[in-house]
Amino acid sequence: MFDDIETADGLDFPSWRSLLRYGEADWVAFDDARTAATTTAVLASTSGTTGLPKMAARSHRSFVAEHQAMTKEGRKLYEVCS
Repeated sequence: MFDDIETADGLDFPSWRSLLRYGEADWVAFDDARTAATTTAVLASTSGTTGLPKMAARSHRSFVAEHQAMTKEGRKLYEVCS
């Protein structure tokens, strides 16, 4: 899929190169906490353990919180496996 053709292996999927041509013009720009909490950053697929897989919306704030939790220095109250 990471090639110069317009569709991936002749299938009905757009190539990465064609998707990148859309650019950033329609991106939502913001600098406040409320918008970060309520604006969807990505739709991630669930595993479907209780039925069919579903799409779960994740906000920008959830990505920031995840990053902070993973990079916060100091003593952990749990064992960290590497």
